[in-house]
Amino acid sequence: VKLGKEERNYHVFYAMCRFMDPGLQGKYLLKNSGDHVDMKAYNYLNQSGVYEVGKINDKEFYEDVLKSFGELGFSAPQQDAIWRLLSTVLQLGNLVVDTSVYVESSKACGISPTDHWAKLGKLLNVSLDSLREALTFRELKVGGMVTKSPLTPERVKNTIDSLAKEIFNRIFNWIVKKLNVSL
Repeated sequence: VKLGKEERNYHVFYAMCRFMDPGLQGKYLLKNSGDHVDMKAYNYLNQSGVYEVGKINDKEFYEDVLKSFGELGFSAPQQDAIWRLLSTVLQLGNLVVDTSVYVESSKACGISPTDHWAKLGKLLNVSLDSLREALTFRELKVGGMVTKSPLTPERVKNTIDSLAKEIFNRIFNWIVKKLNVSL
C-alpha cells in the first residue's frame, strides 16, 4: 500500500492494466479514463511514478499468467474471481475517508461516494452500507453483548489498507495451494 521511490507494486497490476483485453478491463471496472486504464489514477500504483521497467516484460508476464491458468486447471469462475479481487484491491486504494462527519467516540467517518466506492459494491457484490460499517467501526464482543465503536479517520484508512493487503495475501495463498494440488 506504500511504495518507495522508483518502486513498483506487484507486476500483475501493471500487466492487467496494460494488456488485459479491453472488454475484460471494462468487466472488472478498471477503465477510468474514457476507453483505457490510466494507472496514474490508482493510488497503489502511482506513488512512485514508475509504471514500466525496461527489464520486465509486462505483456509476456500477463500472457504467461493466462496460459498458466489454463494449463494448471483454473476454471473460468476461479479466474474471474482472481481478476475481480485484484481490481477490488486497486479500488480500495482510492477510497476517500470523509472526516467531516466524524465525532470522536460517537459518530463514525464516512466513505466519500466516489466512483471507486461504487465500483467496490459491484465487484464484491455487497451492500455499501454494510461495507461502510465494517470499515468505519470496531466491534467488541463481551459475553453475549456486542458494542460498536467508531474508528478514528487514521484507523479507517489503516483498515482499508489492511483489507487490501489481506485480499491480495489470500489470493496469493489460494493460488499457491491450487498450484500444489495441480502439480
